Amino acid sequence: MPGAQLLLLLLLLTAPSSLLSLQVAAAPPLCRFRVEEELPLGATIENSSLYTCLGLDPLPDDELTLTEPTRPDRGWEKLRQLLSVDAAMGQLKVAGRLDRESPELHCPARQQPCLKNFQAQLRNFQARRMRSVELQLAIEDKNDNDPAFGTEGRIVEVKENSMGQRRPLPSVTDPDAGDNGRVQVHIIQSGPEQRGEPQDRLDRSGGQLALLLRDRLDFEVTRNYSLTLQACDRGLQPRCTTAELLVRVLDENDNAPKFDRAVYRFEAVPENLYQLGQRRLVGKVAATDSDDGENSRIVYDIIAEPGQSAAASAFEVDADSGKVYLVGPVNAAADANIELRIRATDCGEVSQWAETRVQIPILDVNDHRPQVKLQFQAQSQGLVRPMLLEGTPAPHLVTYLEVSDGDLGDNGRVTCSLDAGPGSSHFALFPLPGSPSFYQVNATRVFDREQQAAASFEVVCRDRGLPTSLSSSTTVTVDIGDVNEWPPEFNQSTFTGNSVPENQAGAFAARVFAVDADATASLVYSISDEGDAKGCFVMDNRTGEIRTRRPLDRESPVFLPQRRPIFVITVRASDGLQAATARVEIEVTDVNDNPPLLVGSGLLYTNESFADSTIWDRTIDDLEYSDADSNENAMAEFSVLSTEPESDNVTFAVSSSGRLSVSGRLDREARSRYLLKVLLRDRGMPKMSSTATVTVSLMDLNDNAPVVEDPTFHQVIEVTDDHAPGMTIYSVRAHDADACQLDAADGTPRRLTGRDCHAAAGMSMRLSQRTRILEVNSATGELRVVNPLTPGLHAFNLTVTDRGSPAR
Repeated sequence: MPGAQLLLLLLLLTAPSSLLSLQVAAAPPLCRFRVEEELPLGATIENSSLYTCLGLDPLPDDELTLTEPTRPDRGWEKLRQLLSVDAAMGQLKVAGRLDRESPELHCPARQQPCLKNFQAQLRNFQARRMRSVELQLAIEDKNDNDPAFGTEGRIVEVKENSMGQRRPLPSVTDPDAGDNGRVQVHIIQSGPEQRGEPQDRLDRSGGQLALLLRDRLDFEVTRNYSLTLQACDRGLQPRCTTAELLVRVLDENDNAPKFDRAVYRFEAVPENLYQLGQRRLVGKVAATDSDDGENSRIVYDIIAEPGQSAAASAFEVDADSGKVYLVGPVNAAADANIELRIRATDCGEVSQWAETRVQIPILDVNDHRPQVKLQFQAQSQGLVRPMLLEGTPAPHLVTYLEVSDGDLGDNGRVTCSLDAGPGSSHFALFPLPGSPSFYQVNATRVFDREQQAAASFEVVCRDRGLPTSLSSSTTVTVDIGDVNEWPPEFNQSTFTGNSVPENQAGAFAARVFAVDADATASLVYSISDEGDAKGCFVMDNRTGEIRTRRPLDRESPVFLPQRRPIFVITVRASDGLQAATARVEIEVTDVNDNPPLLVGSGLLYTNESFADSTIWDRTIDDLEYSDADSNENAMAEFSVLSTEPESDNVTFAVSSSGRLSVSGRLDREARSRYLLKVLLRDRGMPKMSSTATVTVSLMDLNDNAPVVEDPTFHQVIEVTDDHAPGMTIYSVRAHDADACQLDAADGTPRRLTGRDCHAAAGMSMRLSQRTRILEVNSATGELRVVNPLTPGLHAFNLTVTDRGSPAR
């Protein structure tokens, strides 16, 4: 137990009585022993007498045991198994392998010595003593372990051409303590023993062993180095171990490819070697690269140069093998010697390259036939064949021939002549002095274009190649140019065109045709005089076709003088120098595009029925219409759509020809007029129609007597006698349901009704009285005093008469 004292209780049982004894002991002393690991079994540890530590002498029946220390630490139980106590002498002996580095002892790796605590206990019941002592065993290290290299890092990779590189080395461990566990590492051997041996040293900075490269390595000189590392501890008798280290030098792309020749000269290539779709081997280039892997893999290509001959594209190089192939046609005449620049590029991350030149002579073969090219004056005018105007006097230059041959030497020297075929007798061929590649062709006769449009001859050209010459023939066609000798002529002086429907733009109207005796005459048609048809027609200047430019109106005032809807225009045909004219008549056919319209104001009059009489089918008037169209399109029919106001007693009817009639009782005093909505529809297709309003006014008959409204019958009018003569005492009001008619100042009839008639003196008023004291004004109805009034009752009769015939 932790503490300063250890209490031991001894209990002794005896019979017939008992004795209890208690002994309090001081804290056990601490004894220290030293032992070297790896002592043989049974060996006695020097100066390890426990009795000396306890301060006691040995007694019989003493029991000495090793127990847990006051302050236990890891490893004491294992230590107790490795030690034993000699009971007779009280000394410690080795009972098992005492290995300081054993994990079960839990000795710190660098602690020297390794200290382990435990207790020794003495018990002797006979002598009644019990004692314990604290022991500390110092296990001293023995240099019994070799340093050991780790398995990782035994292969080191370094880049060539790079100084100052540090690469970690395998770790080194030694489980011994103190100098026995301190290790030094050295390089004791390196190989291969040759120039370029790495100037390597061990770098111990930074706490980790590393290989320091102090010189540049060259992969191309030495690719691998074998180093022997030796690790030795610092014990009195050092223990050492070695490890093999492989240093691999990594290749850098520091070498450019090298061609084995600066200039390659291939054998001559015949220009006919190439066959379509085939590759022909003509030579090979080769380059090497002393680098490794992708850095040494070479790819070939041809460098395209500005201004390089197009024939260079006829060759290609295989990217992998460097073989050069002919893949297209070549021509010795164009390129007798072809030079290629071929590049070799390695496949390093940052590639390097080299180039060489390849010279390939081309061997001419007579593989080209002579070629003939025409050169004539009219080419600048866009003509593709020579042209000779008719009537040109002979001899006359027709064209030049330029002869070429793609071969060299005699293979390219050419002679030409006219073939003895049809037409060749009309021409002559001879070379131009000083220009062996040019020939001149002359016409030897006069040509007529109307008789012959073109003349042809054949030119045969042959080279001087051996053993076989090549030839070619060219047919030359000479166009005979036309001269404008004849004027155009219409095949008739007047053309009658189609009937053109009005209101239709783009309708075909007519087509005229003219001829010209010249062979190549190109006639242009136009309208030279439109007459009344200005802007109505358009003419195709090539075909002579005439169409309407805009919709035409057959009802146009243009046709009123003649009443015939015919346009007359003058057309012209011109060949550029000479012209002819003709007359074209174009009739415009009617289209039903105008509705019939009512003529007149639409105001009609008819008498009312007298009194309560009824009329039957009385004709009011004949309605008239106009339609600008013609024929069926201008024939219309009438019908009544509606009557306002509607009446069961009055019916209006209109015949198809326009006769308007009425049946029923017409009472002007009940309805003075009727409004009829009339439909007019023509017979065209599609039908056109219009509506019109016809007003029927009723003429008055004097069938109503005047009516006096005021005063009433037997009415008494009270007046005072202070009304002097000339004063108005009353106003008479009367009306007549009939209309009255008075002439205006200008003589125009005015139709009035009711009170208007009264106001306009349309009725006559007359007073009957015994004594004339009053008078009435027929125009105003006023009763005025004409003689002094006397008191009393005066009677008079008022008579109102209209002015109708007969009067009422």
